[in-house]
Amino acid sequence: MATIELPDTILQSLSQVLAQLHQTLPSLKQEPDFSAPAFKWQNKQLIPIFHPKKIDLDDLKGIERQKAKVIQNTLQFLNGLPANDVLLTGSRGTGKSSIVRALLSQYQNQGLRLIEIERDDLSELPEIQKIIQNRPEKFIVYCDDLAFNAEDENYRSLKSVLD
Repeated sequence: MATIELPDTILQSLSQVLAQLHQTLPSLKQEPDFSAPAFKWQNKQLIPIFHPKKIDLDDLKGIERQKAKVIQNTLQFLNGLPANDVLLTGSRGTGKSSIVRALLSQYQNQGLRLIEIERDDLSELPEIQKIIQNRPEKFIVYCDDLAFNAEDENYRSLKSVLD
């Protein structure tokens, strides 16, 4: 087999074209690294978060009743008992996301994992379900700052998945 030698200018041009093409193409999908305790759903894949911010449940003050209900539901979920989907509502800064993150801090060693998804990606929940369905860990999928109206496609997607 004969080897073809290309002039340096052609090699440089090809290299530049490949570099530009590489920048425009989406990154290759990789299998999630399930050794991480938390994930962010981004570009249709689970991006591991190896060191999520630690929040202690005892540090969350003034929301004891809400914490108790969410903790009870989470423990039922972790123990394979019936558990509910949870919708935390309230004004900005009232601890909704902090409760979810504190659950991870408290129950990570019992197999709890966290997946954060953006509102605009709610239609991709079935894809996430496929990825995690046979995993031994228990996943809380949560969306921060969820707001929409009844005509919103994201609302219909979420309602369909929850139904």
